[in-house]
Amino acid sequence: MTDGTRLGAGLEATRTGRYRGALAVAALVAAVGALANTPVLLLAAVVVAVVPAFGRATTAPTPEVDVDRVVHPPDPAPGETVTVELAARNAGDARLPDVRVVDAPPDGVDVVDGSRALAAALAPGETATMRYDVAVPAGEHAFDDPLLAVHDATGSVATAGRAAVDETTVAPTAPLPDADAVSVAPPASGRPGRRPSDDAGDGIAFDSLREYRRGDPAARVDWRRYARTGDLATVRYRERRAPTVVLVVDARQRAHLAPGGAHEAAGVGESAIRRGVDAARLVAGGFDLAHVGVVALAPGYPTLDPGVGREHAHRVRAFLDGVPGVATAPEPLDADGRELAEALRARLPRGAQVCLCTPACDDAITDAATRMAAAGHDVGVCSPDPTARTDAGGRLAALERRARLRDLRRRGLAVVDWGDEPLATALDRAGWRP
Repeated sequence: MTDGTRLGAGLEATRTGRYRGALAVAALVAAVGALANTPVLLLAAVVVAVVPAFGRATTAPTPEVDVDRVVHPPDPAPGETVTVELAARNAGDARLPDVRVVDAPPDGVDVVDGSRALAAALAPGETATMRYDVAVPAGEHAFDDPLLAVHDATGSVATAGRAAVDETTVAPTAPLPDADAVSVAPPASGRPGRRPSDDAGDGIAFDSLREYRRGDPAARVDWRRYARTGDLATVRYRERRAPTVVLVVDARQRAHLAPGGAHEAAGVGESAIRRGVDAARLVAGGFDLAHVGVVALAPGYPTLDPGVGREHAHRVRAFLDGVPGVATAPEPLDADGRELAEALRARLPRGAQVCLCTPACDDAITDAATRMAAAGHDVGVCSPDPTARTDAGGRLAALERRARLRDLRRRGLAVVDWGDEPLATALDRAGWRP
């Protein structure tokens, strides 16, 4: 056999060279034994020569090894330690005397406990398992296929390569915090949650009376009216529906501002985009019974359709972690207010409430908010303040931003101006949390 003989998908047979030089040693021992007429040395030379000769005659194993990987928990928080479990099973009919597997975690994912290498002898059908712990930073991380090597009984020949396993990806997401109920519309419009609709039907709030029809439930009959007038009438109640709320995160390059003033002045983690994502995360936790969606104002307008439930909450978390400007640098999005509003309206369900998280750093974004409100959407603006500089440019930017927010309020939009205080305090002050 020559080195590099291919055996099956991804596996290659090679000679390890473990006993390289053993034949030369055997020949030397045999020569010394012959010259010294020492039978013991001749016997030792034979023994030394047998092992490499046996190895040269050995054919490469053709292993059938199934390798599986499981990660617990599958949805960790950033920096959380997760356990990786790797299992190797002998799926063939022959005993495998030496099976070795080395896992391949992603770059930047550090092993904090245990070993990512497994070594075992496996009888047919037998499984060996090993576990190790890793610390996973924020972002999406994909594991590579582990390395697999199966040696023969002498260790002379190995079949090695990558073991194909199901794709394993870990994407830590920060959990949505528990929060009180939040309203993204002016208080008169009510907070997100079940609210009256314009349709009459099943519900608990009285809407109107209509003439009794055969088959109407007895509990819906207005018996007081019948006792007073002798006429049968059926009560209609106003339906109550869970609203749809869409979080809009301003992830344009123009929104990548920090209190220092310049773009990326204090790094991605401290920018207004990051604070806008943090606001969206907190506000999302206060949407009582609402269907929640997310749109990022970035090239392509990444969108998560509205949904409800625990699994959808996980999707919201993952989407917010991946908003441009959080883990990666934002890209320019050249669009005026009309173009932004049209792009958003194309992604908003009819009647959806909008929570716009933006530093309000230019007229385009406030124009877009006004246009969406004029189109019939309840729009609330949660605005992290990036204007903390005390020089002339910083003071001018702060004055312009305050003027934009003041104009939005005059037009009937609910606005939260979020400065240095906790966001919950700003929400309370703005009346977003009844």
